Amino acid sequence: MFLWVYFVLIFDGLVLLMMYNFSDYPIEKVVLYITFLNLVDLGRIMVLMQTEAAALMGYSGAIFRQFFSEWWGLIASLLIMLVWALVPVAISFRMFRVKDL
Repeated sequence: MFLWVYFVLIFDGLVLLMMYNFSDYPIEKVVLYITFLNLVDLGRIMVLMQTEAAALMGYSGAIFRQFFSEWWGLIASLLIMLVWALVPVAISFRMFRVKDL
């Protein structure tokens, strides 16, 4: 559990550092696609967009709200979450099939 929290904090810290360093450029779409690399952030943002707290996120919240409020954005994020679940299962099935128990 501590390892998971450690890596989530490092990922969020790196994303925030990137957003701070490139704040003069329009990187909102890039940050949107980077959130697909972290399943926890993706799930958290999807839940947050369904509440009234999404209005407090500022300009990046507007980009997220625009993407996640459309049907194709919701389907894309659900498919990415499904891939995040199925890839480890497929790898483990392959490993268990090869290993002689």
